[in-house]
Amino acid sequence: MNIALRLANREDMKTLFSLRNAIEVRRYFFNPAKVSWDEHQKWFLNSLELASRQLLLAEIDSKVLGVFRFDLEGEFAEIDIYLAPEMMGKGLGINFLEVSIQWGKEHLSALKYIFAKVLKENRASRKMFEKFGFALRDETDTYFLYEFNLTERVL
Repeated sequence: MNIALRLANREDMKTLFSLRNAIEVRRYFFNPAKVSWDEHQKWFLNSLELASRQLLLAEIDSKVLGVFRFDLEGEFAEIDIYLAPEMMGKGLGINFLEVSIQWGKEHLSALKYIFAKVLKENRASRKMFEKFGFALRDETDTYFLYEFNLTERVL
């Protein structure tokens, strides 16, 4: 299995809009409501311009696997990852996570600590982060906060 990972570009706007609004994807978002095309377009174009955000698209055999986002602040990044609905349940998430973190390690020189907020009901993501080696750092009524220290782990 070869995951191709690249920075998102303007031509990906419709693809990400479709993925983001799929019920299977957005049910685990902190804001699970559908977004309008205008809202998405504004968010997407802003995301491409932000120096503190890296938005990645992953593909397998020319099919969209999913989306990965780094939101950077110094040596810290909060991440977001989601799979295309047709790629869910196939055990691809952990490989996608590994390839994306490796990309971050290679392209984001200041990056040392990665954080992920996962809704409590999102068991698949919790299992994936824990299996990969993320440590549980905090818990609220609605989500778990996981941390991964790049300085302590060789990928």
